[in-house]
Amino acid sequence: MDTILSTPITWSMIEADLKKALSTSAIFGSAKKAEAFGKGCSFLSKTVLLTFDWQGCGSQELPETALLKVCQRQPQEERGTDIFDSSLLNDNELLLYTETVKALPPNFPIPRYYCGRLYSKELEAGYVLIEFVANASLCHLVHNVQFDGVLEVVGWLAEMAVYSIKNPEKLALAKTVDANDECLKDFTRLEISLARYDKMEAHFPDLKEDIDYFRVKTREVLKDFDTLQTLRDKISNVKLICHGDPWPPNLLWKRGANGNFHVFKFVDWQLFHIGTPCWDLTLFLFGCMAPEDYDRIPDAIRHYYDLITARVGYKNPWDNVEQLLTEFEKIFAWLILMLLPMNVGMLGSCMEALNEVDEGRIAEYGRLLDAKMRRLSEETKKYLLKWY
Repeated sequence: MDTILSTPITWSMIEADLKKALSTSAIFGSAKKAEAFGKGCSFLSKTVLLTFDWQGCGSQELPETALLKVCQRQPQEERGTDIFDSSLLNDNELLLYTETVKALPPNFPIPRYYCGRLYSKELEAGYVLIEFVANASLCHLVHNVQFDGVLEVVGWLAEMAVYSIKNPEKLALAKTVDANDECLKDFTRLEISLARYDKMEAHFPDLKEDIDYFRVKTREVLKDFDTLQTLRDKISNVKLICHGDPWPPNLLWKRGANGNFHVFKFVDWQLFHIGTPCWDLTLFLFGCMAPEDYDRIPDAIRHYYDLITARVGYKNPWDNVEQLLTEFEKIFAWLILMLLPMNVGMLGSCMEALNEVDEGRIAEYGRLLDAKMRRLSEETKKYLLKWY
């Protein structure tokens, strides 16, 4: 069968596109195979590990494997209440690898791009094919990144900001199809947001008082996209390139002998956009740190500020670190208010994936996830009370 797993993308498409991209006449052999990859980490696309089995002239020099990312229209029973526009998600990431990569620092750690296709209405799918990084590790929500590993990622986010500040002409070339805003329109459907909090209450009945407060604030702050847009503009006018979704599962990691995480590649650029980097800082920091380390988040923000100031001086978009911390706290409050019940909803699929690879620690992972969601609720309420 020519189709790859349960996607509309075929081996014939990949072979034709890859032969053109790599300028080769080699073809795929009969031992080619496709395996699902990253279960429990990817929620906006399907990721497949491809092994090619090249045959013919020069085949030894060609990549043996690659990661195929497919955005396709999901059946209603699989989509549930989500109405993400798969075409925008696919095409936005494709634009990053083919055009907007010029707006990233030349040494920024992204995977090699091989080929891809814009979303096709006929196929109801599109794809991006990137290098597969052997021996890379995934970081689920149950994993906690040690603080020096946190600062490594913060350092790369600062490097991305510095490059935008120093090269405004490169930033001006960044192309996006506004996939991030389209997702926000989905996330700010009030009835769906409140229903997600109902599910969160069922999971954490002892947090009912906090969840009731979150419902009130959702009605005030996230009642519709226009209200949120006005709030975003009021909080920040900083316009720099943002990854858009750098929570830990969307990065590839190397793990040391002691189990420590070290960032290796930034992947999953479907939601990249131009805006305040506090968005990226929030999405990374909330998911990577142990609950007991949340008090160190301000230290990570200060590190980010110091790195930028050391490189661009007075061109730093924030007048002082207190201004950056205020902006971060305000964005953290509404962004996690929006995402918190969704993350609780993802716990089931996350635990299912972990059970397949590490069944012996599943009870421990359950306790870790529970503690992380509770601390996240506590931090969100703290910033909501402070700023809203």
